[in-house]
Order: sequence, then C-alpha cells, then structure tokens
Amino acid sequence: MSDQVAAIRAKTRYTTMDEFIHGYASRFGERDIFLATRSPKEVGVQLRFELMLASGQPAFRG
Repeated sequence: MSDQVAAIRAKTRYTTMDEFIHGYASRFGERDIFLATRSPKEVGVQLRFELMLASGQPAFRG
C-alpha cells in the first residue's frame, strides 16, 4: 500500500439522505466504495473523503 493520502470533498445533487442512499447504493461494496473523479488516484493510495448533500450537510465520510 502507498504512503500517499488523497482527499476528496464533494457536494452531491441529492437533497435528502434517502435520495443519497438510493443514488449511491450501487457504488458501495461490502468493504469498498466507488467514487468517480476527474483525476483517478493510483491503486493503493489512501483516500479521505466527504460526500455532502446539495445543502452542504455531510452525508458520508471515510
């Protein structure tokens, strides 16, 4: 695993947690999540992220 750590903070188009859960459900695995980005990181790079609702309210972070 790489020693690099990357950070992503993104506002989603979803306005409620219910919409967020239904919209992102297919991206969550048992032990992982797929986050599409404009600049993909190398395999093994640790990632800190925060996904927010359209209002700016935190929805999910890790």
